[in-house]
Amino acid sequence: MLALTETVGLKVILHDQNEIPFPEDDGMIVSAGAHTQIIAQRLEVERAPLPVKPGCRAEQDNSSNYYSQVIPGLRYQEKTCWRSCLQKEIVRRCGCQSGYYPGPGVGVCQHRDPDDSNCTDTVQLQYRSGELQCDCLPACHETSFKAVASNALWPTGHAWDLIKAKLEVYFPYLKDRNMTVGWARENFAKVEVFYPALNFEKVTQSQAYYELDLLSDIGGVLGFWIGLSVASLLELVELILLFFVALVSSRKKTLVNKVKDEERT
Repeated sequence: MLALTETVGLKVILHDQNEIPFPEDDGMIVSAGAHTQIIAQRLEVERAPLPVKPGCRAEQDNSSNYYSQVIPGLRYQEKTCWRSCLQKEIVRRCGCQSGYYPGPGVGVCQHRDPDDSNCTDTVQLQYRSGELQCDCLPACHETSFKAVASNALWPTGHAWDLIKAKLEVYFPYLKDRNMTVGWARENFAKVEVFYPALNFEKVTQSQAYYELDLLSDIGGVLGFWIGLSVASLLELVELILLFFVALVSSRKKTLVNKVKDEERT
């Protein structure tokens, strides 16, 4: 069933213009009756494709995007892929689609219908437990935003008259309401989003070890061991030669001593 919130306020999410936002997962809560400042820093991630694991999918690949027909120009997102996988499974098994992010083709599942409700709940339970087979890789190019929020009470009592006058200019229908500071704090929020500096952070993933490096290392190791083998072989030959030389010298010395003994006798 659709969840009801117990808080008063709104959710704000910072995202790239070519991506579908998912505020229920990534958004930050902005309270009513508060002046909230959000400091944002842009973060870009460049991932290397296969064979570098886990691999990635190009941003032009929308084959798994269920919503690309509804919103043209979308680029690939891993989260959109997972949501598309869930939506396709609901459509296949329930004959309808979830109302959170409806797409083309079929109607929205009616949560008051027991069959639709039980079917979608079963599929979503399998999705959360990881039983659905969804081939969703990270995006090769991903843009996100780091955000830090701070807030203060708004509006203040001494500034309310000026704020009230501006609200009546922009929203004429509010003139008929009895607007007080308490009413404004329950129904309005002031949000400012800005960059602290005109720079961004970029993280690039690259292959650390290439095939050519592997061949070079293998060649170096083989050369090293072959060199040792040749040197050992030469040393062995030298040892054999020295052995024969020593053996021949010993025999000659024995023969000379025998001749001398015979001459003395």
